[in-house]
Amino acid sequence: MPEYRLRTYSNGFEQIEEVWEFTEDGQARKFGVTSGLTLPAARLETAFSASSFHTLTLAPGQYYPRMARPYSIRAEASPGSNPDTAPESRNARGISSGHLHAMIERLEHIFRVVHPCDRNFSAYGHEIENLLILACTEVEAQCKNIMAANGRPRTWGTKSYAQLAPAMRLGEYHVSLNWYPWLDRIVPFQGWEPGKKINSVAAMVPSL
Repeated sequence: MPEYRLRTYSNGFEQIEEVWEFTEDGQARKFGVTSGLTLPAARLETAFSASSFHTLTLAPGQYYPRMARPYSIRAEASPGSNPDTAPESRNARGISSGHLHAMIERLEHIFRVVHPCDRNFSAYGHEIENLLILACTEVEAQCKNIMAANGRPRTWGTKSYAQLAPAMRLGEYHVSLNWYPWLDRIVPFQGWEPGKKINSVAAMVPSL
C-alpha cells in the first residue's frame, strides 16, 4: 500500500496543504495531479525544507466509522464531518444531535436559576445531578458505539475509551460558552491517552 504524507506550508497569506503519494518505485508525487512534479521520495523533505510533513494513517478517501473527519489539520477545521451517508449512520447522527440539543436546553434552564459564576459552582440540586448523569451516559454510549463500529471490544471503563483519543484528537477539543464570556473554556478530554485510566467518570464532563 502506498504511503501518503501531508505537506503544509505558508505562501505568505494562508496555510497550504497538499497530499503526496509515495509510490512503490521510490517516487513521490502530488496526489490528485495527473501531470505534475515527481521527485525521489528520499528527496521530498529536502526539496521543500520550509514545509512540514505529516504521515497520514489513512489513505485519501478512507475514514473511521462514526468519527467526524476534519477537513485539514488546522484546529479551526474540526470537527469536520463524516462522509458515511448510509441510512444507519445518518440516523445515528440525527439521534445524537437530538440528545445534544436536549442537554443544552436543560443546561440553559439551570443557568436561569443558578447563575453560572465562580461563587455558584458549589451549588447542588437534582436538576444539576440529572444533567451530569445524562451527559456522562451520553459520552459513554458514544465511545462504546464508536469502538464497536471500528472493531474494538465494547469494554467498560474510561481506560478503554481513552484509546479513541489519538484518532479523534480528543485532547484538542475545548468548549466555550459564548453567552457567558467570563467563564474559562472547558477542555473535557484533556489528559486522555491510550492506556491511561481516567480516575473519575465525572471527569468526562465539567462540573456546574
